[in-house]
Amino acid sequence: VADNVGGEVHELVLVRAKSADALPMKSDGSVDEDKISGADKAGEIADVAPGSRVSKTFNLAAGTYVAFCNVTDAMGATMMGGSDMGSGMGHVHFAQGMHTVLTVR
Repeated sequence: VADNVGGEVHELVLVRAKSADALPMKSDGSVDEDKISGADKAGEIADVAPGSRVSKTFNLAAGTYVAFCNVTDAMGATMMGGSDMGSGMGHVHFAQGMHTVLTVR
């Protein structure tokens, strides 16, 4: 279940990987999903609107997975409690810490 209690669109991407650090990255701080092998892509719930809940079933083999939001949006120059994101830099959800590791046994 992807339960978006925030005010922005999010997504839930599941990738077989040992850690978030093991994922291929783009220079903007987002995950380069094109460089992840098809065998390691477990699934995705895309475009979860603010205030909505989306359910999907994934059949995951035993192993370690990273669940993350890889949305990159062009919000204002000031974000999250006044931190300066730089003019035109955008808001990279993965780089903001929107990821976790889970183990399937």
